[in-house]
Amino acid sequence: MPELVIVDTSSLIALEKVNLLDLLCKVYFQVVIPESVIREFGIVSLPCLSTRTVGSNLLKLLVTDLNLGKGEADVIALASQTGSEVMIDDLRARKVAENMGLKVTGTIGFLIRAE
Repeated sequence: MPELVIVDTSSLIALEKVNLLDLLCKVYFQVVIPESVIREFGIVSLPCLSTRTVGSNLLKLLVTDLNLGKGEADVIALASQTGSEVMIDDLRARKVAENMGLKVTGTIGFLIRAE
């Protein structure tokens, strides 16, 4: 079982729509959601969930220069600090994360892994 994943809003929305949010805890030991994602998505109740505040100089570059959303930027910045896998569906954010050397999956990749 992979240790940890940091999840963006789009993946949470997709998993909620198909009623599979709880599957996250069956695939990952810990699911981390930045506080900005909680503000975008709403309260998430999962036993493996933790939330984190992100403080990084990288955020300005990701949001201002690369035009990523706050949630995506926080997910990428946090992963760059921890070396954790990220779950992001937005193509631009995925490319940025991959170019930074982060391990990236999306909702579809997660569902394939879970199966």
